[in-house]
Amino acid sequence: MCSKNLSVFEVLDNSIKAGDISLLDNFNFDFAKGKLSVFVNENHWLITFQFLGISKLGPSIDVQIVGSDVTSGSDGILWEEPFIFLDKQGNYIDIEDVEAGFTKDNFEISVRDKTFNFKVGKDLKERINDKNEWITALREMVKNKNFLELVWLTEEEQLEQAALSSSYYCIYSTENWPHPVSDTDSTQNYSFFKSVAHAISKNNADYIVDNEESNTYWEIWEKFDSVNFW
Repeated sequence: MCSKNLSVFEVLDNSIKAGDISLLDNFNFDFAKGKLSVFVNENHWLITFQFLGISKLGPSIDVQIVGSDVTSGSDGILWEEPFIFLDKQGNYIDIEDVEAGFTKDNFEISVRDKTFNFKVGKDLKERINDKNEWITALREMVKNKNFLELVWLTEEEQLEQAALSSSYYCIYSTENWPHPVSDTDSTQNYSFFKSVAHAISKNNADYIVDNEESNTYWEIWEKFDSVNFW
């Protein structure tokens, strides 16, 4: 196996051990949806992880970045307020000012100047309380593919966060992949990450094998919900 492949594994594994790439049983972040993207630029590479969920600051996207040109080994940001909450008159409301019980009625969210109307089903409403209202609402929202497409950081925004040039280009992205489950769980144990490393070495996404069972579904991780926003 070439050294370029090994560097991918080493950077990923070291970042997971250091906590720079989050595990999904994160007690500081209730998980709703994730996205992984792979960028290349000749002999250079970048992998970004976007985790959409609820932090202590409210709805956020935790953006975590690793790559051959990320000098710290890993870089990341917390993308706060990835969408705008609207009142019944269509006016912007600060997320902190949204009152508990907002899911009792339909509510509107704006992302990149597009408005979405959401409704939480009766069966879910019966299980909602002050502690789980936001994460329950967010998990309903991510079922809308159009909303998801707009809420994620664009390729350009991801490269800007990594302070890298637009000469990088995205060869692959997915919302479903087998994410390591502990800080000692090496990415070399996964055929998916092996194939990602191979694809990076070839600058060709055709080498990526994505038939390995995914665990990036919130239903797997909701038992770890613990963030109390409000």
